[in-house]
Amino acid sequence: MRSLLNAVLVAAAGSLIISTQAQTLYRDVDKDGKVTYSDEPPGKDGKTTTLEIDKNLNVTEPPKRYSDGKKSDFDERIRKREALRDKLRADLEKAQARLAAAETALANGRDPRDEELQPTISNPDNNGKPNAAGIITGRSGRVVCSKDKNPDGSERIICPAISVPNEEYPKRVKALEDAVAKAEEEVRRAEQAYRRNGPD
Repeated sequence: MRSLLNAVLVAAAGSLIISTQAQTLYRDVDKDGKVTYSDEPPGKDGKTTTLEIDKNLNVTEPPKRYSDGKKSDFDERIRKREALRDKLRADLEKAQARLAAAETALANGRDPRDEELQPTISNPDNNGKPNAAGIITGRSGRVVCSKDKNPDGSERIICPAISVPNEEYPKRVKALEDAVAKAEEEVRRAEQAYRRNGPD
């Protein structure tokens, strides 16, 4: 019976500690021996004992709330991860755009430019003898040659000059090909970084 009363007392005292307004607890024993605890003064019947409760003892502080706008460490980690994911995705998209631009530049730059062409003299094929069709050709059949007379009356064979790329043309195409290879490598690295560190 005593242990039961002690438990009731502890529970009542605990309830009082939680409340910041209740500081006094009353223990009342009526004429039948029934014990009652209350934070209000009981009637005159029975024996009443006043229990003073120190509200500064055994006070459990409530968990802190981030009501001041601060984020928890977990929320901050989530925010940083999302920011990293967005950055890696943007880096990948930029690398892909650079690759597409490099490939377009190479496709459009395959043909020699006017300043990259130089005329060359064409010599007749087969020592100037006509082919089976009776035509004198040059450059392995790529041009048609004609006969003309020199001032002394002798004949000569004239083949038209053709333009061929100069040494600047292969340099430019090589630079375009290198740009595509570099862009492909950047895309590969960006894809790896996104797969490792930026999944949704």
